Amino acid sequence: MDPSFAADRIALLEQEIETLNEAAERSRRIIILSRGAMALGAGWLVAGVLSILPLDATAIVFSSAALIGGIVFSGSSGSSLEETKNQIRKAEETRSALIDQIDPEEIPAQTNGAGKVIPFARPR
Repeated sequence: MDPSFAADRIALLEQEIETLNEAAERSRRIIILSRGAMALGAGWLVAGVLSILPLDATAIVFSSAALIGGIVFSGSSGSSLEETKNQIRKAEETRSALIDQIDPEEIPAQTNGAGKVIPFARPR
């Protein structure tokens, strides 16, 4: 395989992985918010049943909507998160295979006199 083609493909895969990681993070945030909505809705219903908070028809509708909506969004975002993780894994495997195909040259680490590694040093 042409190394320049592989390098271009690797760069595209890295961009795709970054985009997928951002999507996964959004899904995680939605799951957290959904769980908060579920807790709020359930808490309001329980507090209303125990007569701690007023429980009229409007409160029942909104707390039930928060509870059910939280369940739906949490499940949907959980599925999206799993799918995104699978896509990330596949893209990383493809990137790794491409890197192995171009057989990059390993550059030995250079150290200074005190044994500290000098980053990005080329052998002399």
